Amino acid sequence: MNPIHVILLFIFLLAAPQPDADELDPKVEEAVQEAIRLRREAFMTQCRIEAVEQASHFVDSLLLAQAPTTSEDSLIPPPRPERPELDPVLLEEDTMPLRPILPPTRKEQK
Repeated sequence: MNPIHVILLFIFLLAAPQPDADELDPKVEEAVQEAIRLRREAFMTQCRIEAVEQASHFVDSLLLAQAPTTSEDSLIPPPRPERPELDPVLLEEDTMPLRPILPPTRKEQK
C-alpha cells in the first residue's frame, strides 16, 4: 500500500461519525451487568459444590467416629435364654418295655 493511501484511510477513519456517549452507555452497562450475573452464578455454583463436598466429608467423619461404638454392640452375643420348666408328666418314667424295631437276623438267633 502506498503511504498516501494509508494517510487517507486514517483521515477517513477519524472523520467517521462516532456514536454518542448516551447510546454507548446502556449497551456497555447491559454487557457489564450480564458479565456480573454470569460471574455471580459461576461463583455460587462453585460455592455450592464446595459446601456439599465439605458437608459430605464432615458427615463421613462423623459416621466413621460413631462406627466403633455401634459395631461393639453387634460383637457382644445376646444372653442365653432360660430353660423352660418341664411338665411333671414328661418327667415320669416310661413303663413300656423296649423291643427291637427290626426282626432279629439269623446270626443273632443262634
